[in-house]
Amino acid sequence: MNLQEIDNKTLEQLRADHADIAVLLTSPFCGTCQVAEKMLTVVQAAKPTYSLYKINANFIAQQLEQWQITTVPALLIFKQGNLHETLLTMYSVSYLYEKLQ
Repeated sequence: MNLQEIDNKTLEQLRADHADIAVLLTSPFCGTCQVAEKMLTVVQAAKPTYSLYKINANFIAQQLEQWQITTVPALLIFKQGNLHETLLTMYSVSYLYEKLQ
């Protein structure tokens, strides 16, 4: 089970729907991003409260500036459509699971 990749339009629709989501910001050639995605795939299998997605950071430069994101991977946690927390370090699967409950 892989994280569903979304585009900016889908992200904005999920936010408008006031969804509780977590979005992994990645880049295709980022090794650390691939590790973070594998960790979140394990979390996803444990059925966290938040729905998990990923988005290519290269296509959302304006939002990255708005959210003050300067590195990937980054995990954005949205509660009811609003940015609640930004994680720049993926310590462990258990840490991520706890954050997404």
